Amino acid sequence: MKIRSITPGKTQAFIQCLGFKEMHGQVLLVDQEGRARVFYELEADPDHSHFQPDAAYAHLLNGLQPGSTVRFLKFYWPNAAPRREFVRQMTAWQSNLQKRRPELQRGLEQFLASAPLPYFGRTLLECVVESVESQAWIDTVPALLLEFGIEARRLPPDEVQSLALTIFHPELG
Repeated sequence: MKIRSITPGKTQAFIQCLGFKEMHGQVLLVDQEGRARVFYELEADPDHSHFQPDAAYAHLLNGLQPGSTVRFLKFYWPNAAPRREFVRQMTAWQSNLQKRRPELQRGLEQFLASAPLPYFGRTLLECVVESVESQAWIDTVPALLLEFGIEARRLPPDEVQSLALTIFHPELG
């Protein structure tokens, strides 16, 4: 078996990909070496009665096929959605606010103009499809994690492309 050298954190394979192709009955991202990549977004439910992230991680890695490659990715970037929603709601009360509390309105406007956007995080699992066996294992990831209170949602091609734009070119994402 050939053992590849993997550089942690290397994103070159992600941005120099060959695009999306139908492989194994699914549309997958293909890297420059011709290997397919699958991305899952992971969301934890801390209210789940069996929420155990450590056990989920161990269970996931115990089932990993020899020679398979997985990478956990954690991204944080500004999220303008809560700010936009607050401004939308604030405009609904502006007429009452201007009459009764003009200083409150000025304070809110100053805050919105000067405060940074809130950040939100996304946790992703990237899996490289090495073989039919690894594809079968990758397809079981959502079920493996669900029993521990973690939902895994496979990212469709348009979301993978949007993710790449957001990560590497935030102004385009």
